[in-house]
Amino acid sequence: MKWLAVSLILVALPAWAQDWLPDYLNPDCAVEERVEDLLRRLTLEEKAGQMKNATQPVQRLGIAGYNWWNECIHGVGRAGRATVFPAAIGLAATWDVPLMTRVGTVISTEARAKHQEDPTAQYHGLTYWAPAVDLARDPRWGRIEETYGEDPHLVTQMGLAMVKALQGDDPQYLKIAATPKHFAVHSQETDRHRKCFDVTERTLREYYLAPFHACFVEGKAASVMSAYNGFNGVPCTANRWLLTDLLRDEWGFDGAVVTDWGAPLYLRTQFTWAPTDEDVVALALQAGVDVLCQPGFCDLDLYNNILTGVRLGRVTETQLDAALRHSLKVRFRLGMFDPPERVPYEQISPAWLGLPEHVALALQASREALVLLKNSRIPGRNNPTPILPLDRRQLESIAVIGSHANRLFFGAYSGEPAAPPLTTYQGITNHVGDTVIVRHVPWIEIDNRKKNAPLDEQKRNIEAAVKAASISDVAVVVLGLNPRIESEGRDRSDLDLPKDQQEFVEKVVAVNPATVVVLINGSPLAVNWLHRHAPAIIEAWYPGEQGGNAIADALFGDYNPAGRLPITFYASLLQLPPLEDYEINVGRTYMYLPGAPLYPFGHGLSYTRFEYRNLRLDRQTAGITATVDVTNTGDRDGDEVVQLYVRADVPGVLMPAQQLRAFQRIPIPAGATRTVSLPVKTADLAYWDESRHDFVVGAGNYEFRVGASSADIRLRETIRVQP
Repeated sequence: MKWLAVSLILVALPAWAQDWLPDYLNPDCAVEERVEDLLRRLTLEEKAGQMKNATQPVQRLGIAGYNWWNECIHGVGRAGRATVFPAAIGLAATWDVPLMTRVGTVISTEARAKHQEDPTAQYHGLTYWAPAVDLARDPRWGRIEETYGEDPHLVTQMGLAMVKALQGDDPQYLKIAATPKHFAVHSQETDRHRKCFDVTERTLREYYLAPFHACFVEGKAASVMSAYNGFNGVPCTANRWLLTDLLRDEWGFDGAVVTDWGAPLYLRTQFTWAPTDEDVVALALQAGVDVLCQPGFCDLDLYNNILTGVRLGRVTETQLDAALRHSLKVRFRLGMFDPPERVPYEQISPAWLGLPEHVALALQASREALVLLKNSRIPGRNNPTPILPLDRRQLESIAVIGSHANRLFFGAYSGEPAAPPLTTYQGITNHVGDTVIVRHVPWIEIDNRKKNAPLDEQKRNIEAAVKAASISDVAVVVLGLNPRIESEGRDRSDLDLPKDQQEFVEKVVAVNPATVVVLINGSPLAVNWLHRHAPAIIEAWYPGEQGGNAIADALFGDYNPAGRLPITFYASLLQLPPLEDYEINVGRTYMYLPGAPLYPFGHGLSYTRFEYRNLRLDRQTAGITATVDVTNTGDRDGDEVVQLYVRADVPGVLMPAQQLRAFQRIPIPAGATRTVSLPVKTADLAYWDESRHDFVVGAGNYEFRVGASSADIRLRETIRVQP
């Protein structure tokens, strides 16, 4: 049953009989009163059954079982048909906070629709493990596609917008419960289950914790997932300072703390913190965990371990009550104990899945996520005009080839597309119709682990694809990564394209210099050769179900790309510290990188040009507002992403070379000027002073830099800050 069985009779009760209802069934009682009433009615065994991810039903009280594990990183995942948006890193590349709000609203609407479709099925619940607001401090991390990039401010703004959109704006009920993850300092797969990484409190506070703080304090996220890993000697699943002292006592969080999948058992088997399974439960509860997420098939029997722990005195019923207060409060706020007509989001039906406006928004997100990395003239040709956008009126033929030309990769935790998904080849074919010859040769994938295709067959197809490129006016080569190379549980050992793809594109460029490369991937690539030899490169990420249409629109100029990189594209692994070094000021990210990257943070080109003028700084009580005039001096309409970085010169304090403090994506018609205001709170200029154990705004000169990327600063003004 979806709802409390007892609640089904509420509609039939006369008004005077409502007073006879137990408080936990009375929607007019305060949530806290309802939780306490229900706790008083639960036996110890029934409480134990509510402590894990898949809760046990309590039939005598009409309580249905519930599963806390549901996914919606970029659309409702693993639950069948739902709109598939670009991977999270692609959404971040839009640098469009209002768009993120609209995407999150569609995702939460479809989550409610899936719940109505089959409320008892796995991944059809109302507590969703998203967004991932971990910071992508190293490009080798296998889960970068699930994140919003490397910068605390960008990740904060995108994550905050997603949390608010997922949870809705009803004053009483949550639309769904957002669960920011992975709390905290999670940014590698190799040793995530068994190691604690060292990090200074300053780096922890300024960098890794910043997006989480905003999601809980401002966004009021109803849940949080603790990370597998540990830091500074303590696993996150058993870290009381993290889950109680900081999260609840300092930040005021009153939601539910859930563990990552299987994390409790790792306290015994990997970290060797807990000698017995009863100690596993005790350590997690003492730290502040409320919901223990563990596979039912493993050798950790949470239900009996909880009961045994109570009997042995390692766990108290008071601890169970404290945890259940948090988790039950979330369930009450989701309307799980109330008649459907009292919950506004219960009016959302399965018919809302994949609505035309949802598909249209997926197309817009895919378009806005595209980053034009390079666009130059065709080598050896007299035409000085950049190769993109392509003019279909001047083309007789086009070759669409490469490993990803006619293959779809949506990224982790995807659903099944609500609308027919389109590859780049299909998108281009639909775009040009019968006016241009489109040549395509399938890519034969060689999996060395499975030997699923003979090498000679791949060789023949590559030769055919190269020939197709040689006789076509333009070659569009679509390359990239896939889950065998980057994914949960798998970090990358290099930043290169796969060897067979690299060799292939070199052959194509040799026979046709009019080659456009489209990259499909979830993390940075060191495509140095392509940068030197290919006239144009588009980064499309894992672009979602409408990716093929979006890419075609950009290639032919029906859409003017304006995405920006949310993460640095390094030129080489030699620019990076070791993966296990978690400090940022050792040369990580654009904030501390000593040399020049291949493509800088915030980089992205356009088919038009923008001019910046008249930077003004207005000092106010709460902060400083930078105002700048931006003019589209080209002949095409386009979006510009105006970025504000601050370089702080505080004597005696190591500060970043510069740090993003504000941004705005704004459409500007050809020839028009827009005035852009970029407010910066004084508190956002603060650094963590470990001697004072607090954030401090240091006295000094602060240079405000406005431009089109972290490396393309157009205007600068310095202001003296004296707190």
